[in-house]
Amino acid sequence: MKVSNIAPSRWFATGIIVNIALAVAFEVWRPRGLSYDGLWNARTGFWAGLLLLDNLCVLWWYATTTHAQLALTQAEFKESHRRLLVAQKPVVYTERAEHPEHPGRVNYWIRNAGGGPAINVYYLGLFDLAFQDPIALGAVAADDARVLPAAVKTTLHNGDAGIKFVLLAEAPYTRTTQWTPTLNIRT
Repeated sequence: MKVSNIAPSRWFATGIIVNIALAVAFEVWRPRGLSYDGLWNARTGFWAGLLLLDNLCVLWWYATTTHAQLALTQAEFKESHRRLLVAQKPVVYTERAEHPEHPGRVNYWIRNAGGGPAINVYYLGLFDLAFQDPIALGAVAADDARVLPAAVKTTLHNGDAGIKFVLLAEAPYTRTTQWTPTLNIRT
C-alpha cells in the first residue's frame, strides 16, 4: 500500500498510539534515582524529543504525499498538452470540384480539415520525388481551403492512370520538428 493512499486520520491515530506507547515505556523504564528536578528535566527532554519525532513524521508524510500528487499532476499536464497538440493538428487533403455549368472544367483545392492552421504545405509527387523538389503550396487556415497552383492543377487534371502524391503540412507549434503527411491518389 502506498503512503499517499493512507488517510490522514489513520496517520494521526497511529501517531497518537505510538506517542502513548513511548510515554508509558518511558515511565516504566525511567531511572528511579532521579530527584524531582532531574525527573522534570528527563520528562521535558523526552517530550521535546517525542515532539521532534512527530514533526519529522509529519514532514515525511507531507513530502511523500506531495511528491505523489506532483507526479500525478505532471502526468495530467503532459496528457492535456498532448491532447491540445492533437486537437490543433492540421489535416490537409485535396478536393476536386467540377464546375456545374461547364462539364470537364474542374478546379483542385487543398483543404485543411484539422483543428489548427497549416503554416507550410508542400506537394510531393511520388513518381517525381527523385527528380524534382517539393512544390510549396503556402499556408491554409483551419477549416479553410485554397486553390492549388496551376502547375499542380495541370498535373492532377491530366493524370489518367492515377497520380499518387503526398501533402506535407506543418503546424505552428512544431516549427519543422513534426510534419503531418497525407497520401492522396487522383483516380
